[in-house]
Amino acid sequence: MSDTQSNVTSHFIGRDGFIWWIGQVAPETTWENNKPNKPAEDNSEIEGFGERYRVRIMGYHSCVKDVPDDALPWATVMYPVTAGGGGRSSSQNSNIVQGDFVFGFFLDGEQAQQPVIMSIIGNNEYNKVLKGLPQDECYIPYDGYTEKDEKVAGYSVTPGGGGEIVEQENSRDKQ
Repeated sequence: MSDTQSNVTSHFIGRDGFIWWIGQVAPETTWENNKPNKPAEDNSEIEGFGERYRVRIMGYHSCVKDVPDDALPWATVMYPVTAGGGGRSSSQNSNIVQGDFVFGFFLDGEQAQQPVIMSIIGNNEYNKVLKGLPQDECYIPYDGYTEKDEKVAGYSVTPGGGGEIVEQENSRDKQ
């Protein structure tokens, strides 16, 4: 391929380069209305478009918040084949929460306007190391709890969520 050809965008998915990114999911208040919380008769009752999250992408959005959280791009979620795509009621929900770090790519390549979340980077002991830092810094891990969540013995319960708290016993706890 000549140098002039390598600079031409083909607008053909999969041939314009795989542009990946790491970002942090914005506060829940910026995307919570996007997800329906009950079955709807038709799409007119749904404010948003399913499983999408606002994401502050490192290198594209700075820590000085020149782009406010509610103006960040919507990122769609890529699921495994076992999750289904929604046809015949075959689907699953993601478990992404505010503050999570996610890994993804841009569906539109170098134009970088259509982010897709491929996976989540798990929380770990790094959270404890950064616990004393001010929360107004961006890209700082935090636990993802909101004011409406109730923390119970290391678990979170959203009131009215219908979930049941079950204590977990790990094999190493028995030693």
